[in-house]
Amino acid sequence: MLDDRRSEILRSLVECHIRTGAPASSTMVLENSDLEVSPATVRKELALLEEDGYAAQPHTSAGRVPTALGYRFYVDNQVAFQLRRAVRSRISSFFSEVELELDRLLHATSRLLSDVTRLPAVVVGPHLAAERIRSINLVSLQLRLALLVVVTESARVLQEICRLPAPLTGEEVSEMETLLRSHALGAPLGLPAPPALAPPGVPPTPFGSCFQEVWATLERAAVRASDVYVMGTGRLADLWDDLDAVSQVLGVLEREAAVLDLLASDPGINIRIGEEIPDLEMDLAVVSTSFLAGNSSGRIGVLGPMRMNYGRAISVVQRVSAGLADRIGV
Repeated sequence: MLDDRRSEILRSLVECHIRTGAPASSTMVLENSDLEVSPATVRKELALLEEDGYAAQPHTSAGRVPTALGYRFYVDNQVAFQLRRAVRSRISSFFSEVELELDRLLHATSRLLSDVTRLPAVVVGPHLAAERIRSINLVSLQLRLALLVVVTESARVLQEICRLPAPLTGEEVSEMETLLRSHALGAPLGLPAPPALAPPGVPPTPFGSCFQEVWATLERAAVRASDVYVMGTGRLADLWDDLDAVSQVLGVLEREAAVLDLLASDPGINIRIGEEIPDLEMDLAVVSTSFLAGNSSGRIGVLGPMRMNYGRAISVVQRVSAGLADRIGV
């Protein structure tokens, strides 16, 4: 555990490096702190912080930069950050004015989050299996083709094409729609086995076979992976000087499974720094949290180099998450 003076010097070092991106000298650290000590004392404390793994000196004649451990201490001991009124107003106005179905809302939210933080942003939609069904429509397209439209409790709209094993008349499609509603409305998308339309051992009628196919289409919709929305990849070159790091982060963001791994599944705000991110050993930090959508939940987050402005990133992610949850709940 660091004492008060060393903690203040580490805080000042982190904030100097976040602001400039360059190693900070003892004079810079002292001027950015609230301490009344000599530069020599600061140099001595910085050397001790380096010995303990909280700071590093890239070159002998250079100042020092925080390590991942230094950033972790800074994040864990940071005081609350107050966003500017203009930023708070922009986020509030977005959610009070936007009128979009869920998929487009999540996409727009990822753009908002990236624009406000000036970092790449990720929004992961809620898993569908726990979503309860608000409405179902079955529309005849051809004799053997129908469109299944499902709206969930969080206004998620799913459209799936059903290829039917037998032709159905318009009247039979309406009858099937009524049957679907009687068994599925109010139930979660992760439905149990379809209701039996014929006694055991009796081959299903053409209508029954078509019903089983429509029900299977509904089940397929439930097991689809959560939608992932990524915005702000054009900012990568501005955040990392190392082109190899830019390429590595871009490669992660292009793979849905890797993006999902970035955002911790733990409830509440979560900050991962450096080696805390699985399977990635690089200059990277991720700030994420969850939001509710009916009985399910999704996650949002931003990522950037370890010298990101954590206070601002955490405050924006929390405020956007709360606004999104409130908007979905309307």
